[in-house]
Amino acid sequence: MQQVKMNFIERAKLVQDYKNGMTIAEITKKYGCATSSAYGYIKDAGVSRQRRVPFDGEIADRMRKEYEAGDSTTVLATRYNKSKSVVCSWIREAGGTIRPRRSLSN
Repeated sequence: MQQVKMNFIERAKLVQDYKNGMTIAEITKKYGCATSSAYGYIKDAGVSRQRRVPFDGEIADRMRKEYEAGDSTTVLATRYNKSKSVVCSWIREAGGTIRPRRSLSN
C-alpha cells in the first residue's frame, strides 16, 4: 500500500469515524492508510480501542467448556454466530487455553 500523509483534519475525521462505529477495515479503505497508521492516529487522539462484540461472560464460559470438551473454534464460531477470533478471545478471557493448530500434513 502506498504511504498516505494525512493532515490534522483528515486524522480527526478518521478518529470520529472510528468513534461512530466504523471498522478499521472500512477506515483503511476510505482513507487509503495502513491498519497500523489508523490505529496510531486513534491512539494519538487518546481514544481506546473498542470491543466490537460486547463480552458476555456466561456465553464465554459455555464456549470454554464446550471447547475443552473437544469442540473446535470453527464449530463454536458457527454455533454462536461469532468470528473465530472472538471465540478464541472469549475462551481465553473465561480462563481457557487455546490448543495449538493441527498440522495439515499429518
